[in-house]
Amino acid sequence: MLQVSLCYPDPTGTRYMAFVYAMSICNLRLISLGVDVIDMFNKSNHIESFYRVISYALYFPTFFSGPFISYRSYISCVSVKQEPVDWSKVKWFLSESLLLISWWILMEILLHYFYSTALQQEEYFLISADNMTVFALCFVQAALFNLKYLVLYGVPTLFAQFDGIHMPPRPCCLLTQHKASTIWRTFDVGLYNFIMQYIYIPLGGSKLGLSQQVLTMFLCFIFIGFWHGAAANIFIWVLINFLAIFLENVHRELLHSKYWKHVLSHFGSGVASRLEAILLTPVGILSLWSMFVFLGGKNVGYNLYKKLLRNAHLEMRITLIVLAYCHMVFSKSLENGDLFQIFSHIFKSRHISHTNKNDIGKKSKHKHYS
Repeated sequence: MLQVSLCYPDPTGTRYMAFVYAMSICNLRLISLGVDVIDMFNKSNHIESFYRVISYALYFPTFFSGPFISYRSYISCVSVKQEPVDWSKVKWFLSESLLLISWWILMEILLHYFYSTALQQEEYFLISADNMTVFALCFVQAALFNLKYLVLYGVPTLFAQFDGIHMPPRPCCLLTQHKASTIWRTFDVGLYNFIMQYIYIPLGGSKLGLSQQVLTMFLCFIFIGFWHGAAANIFIWVLINFLAIFLENVHRELLHSKYWKHVLSHFGSGVASRLEAILLTPVGILSLWSMFVFLGGKNVGYNLYKKLLRNAHLEMRITLIVLAYCHMVFSKSLENGDLFQIFSHIFKSRHISHTNKNDIGKKSKHKHYS
């Protein structure tokens, strides 16, 4: 692959980026291989076979694009006798393939008709366009990023799961999340598992006090910054996410304090939930802005900051805060399952009212005929 990248012209840098991305995934896999093999030898004097080591390092479905799975997880899957392929497994494979194809078609439609990736690099467009157009551009760009990883991770995950390997779940929907910590846990689950298993927990995690936990979390984000390329916009994105997760931890400690219990007892859970959304709104705006710094670069992030905050009118700033607050309330309700309860209650009430109307109609007809 490196030979192809060097011998053929690559004006867009696509081959080079594909090579760098594949090598980044391989680095995670080799770190996991080395650490797990040494740990297994220290605990049981067990020497791994060359075949199992090579089969993990060169496992084809996840070799180029991930997602990451640890060596222990891979060995635990291949050590178990696999069930024969039956019709139900084939139907599952075909249904998942159709879902991936539909995501890929939607992504191609977005790329063909909505030039969000190209438009966000045009400083003149970001400055001259109206605010609602910029909002729509950001929305499409976030959806496109989500779809890209659904397809990028979905294809190797499909074949690996058909092969009997337990893979991380697919990336979460970014547009329905309201916490940076939740996005880190549920978007790239393989990378999150690597960070927790090989960096955060070995360095002490949350067992050595608050200061040690903050330092460990900071070192984890520094590793993420270097792993993603160590560019200026990458470290801005990393530091903002570190700050956002730190503030979320402070917020979580506040929820367990006696002051919050006092708020719950005096104002009820509804007011407390909305107050919680108000407290998280600035953190959400900060983490959302950092995502566009990550996707488009520091110039795009700065232009969005000028357009929507610094040079915007007061009404625009209030609109942005209100929209962010509504997103917080919606996402929190979705996470808690409140929306599903509301919809099920509405459906049940409509079904009961429809049934009652039918019963009344039947009774009136019965009286009329009698």
